[in-house]
Amino acid sequence: VKHKNLNKKSLEALAMCGAMDSLMDRSIILSNSEELLAYHRDFVKDTQDQGLLFDFNNDRDTDNFSGFNLKPGKEIKIEDKLAWERELLGLYVSGFPLDPWKDKILKRSVNIESIQHETKKISDGDDVSIPVLIEKVKVTKTKKGDRMALLTVRDYTGMIEIALFPETYEKYKHKCIVDSVALLRGKVSTRNGERTIVVDELKDIARE
Repeated sequence: VKHKNLNKKSLEALAMCGAMDSLMDRSIILSNSEELLAYHRDFVKDTQDQGLLFDFNNDRDTDNFSGFNLKPGKEIKIEDKLAWERELLGLYVSGFPLDPWKDKILKRSVNIESIQHETKKISDGDDVSIPVLIEKVKVTKTKKGDRMALLTVRDYTGMIEIALFPETYEKYKHKCIVDSVALLRGKVSTRNGERTIVVDELKDIARE
C-alpha cells in the first residue's frame, strides 16, 4: 500500500477489525500507528515493487525494521475486539459475545430453535429462560401511547423477536442495548403465525 493511500484512521481500522492479525497483534499496530506511517512515509520509496508497509520478505525482523523498534501494546480485551469487528465489518470474527458461557448454553434443552420449532414440547404460555445477544432494538408505542420495545435477539441456534411491554420496558430499558448479552425470562407466544417471547425480566448473565 502506498503511503499516500493509507492514513492513520484507515490503518487503525484495518488493525481493529482483524485484517492484520496475520502480521502482528492488533495492540502493537495501534500503539505504533503514527510511527509506522512515519517510517513508511520517510524511508520507503513510493513504488509498487519496492518496500511496502509490512513487507517483511527482505530479511526484515517484524520487531525491528532497519532500526525501528515497535513499542509493546496494551492487552486488548476480547469484548473490545468483538465490538470493533461488529462496528467495522458488521459481523464477529474473533468469537461470539456469548462464548464465555458457550458450554453451558449448548447443554440447555431450551434455546431459540426449540422455542420456534418444538411446538409439542414448548407451548404458548410456557415460561422460558435463555441467554441471548441483543442484535436490534426497536422502540415503539402502544395504542395508548405508552412506549414498549421489540428486540431481535440471537443465540447459537437462531434468531427471534421478543417483546417488552410498557411496564417491563420501563423497568429494563437500560438493558436494551445493541450488542449486549442478557438472560431473558418470559412467556412463549405465537403472533401472526410466528413464535415470540413476551419478556418478564432481562438480567445480566452470571459469570461463574
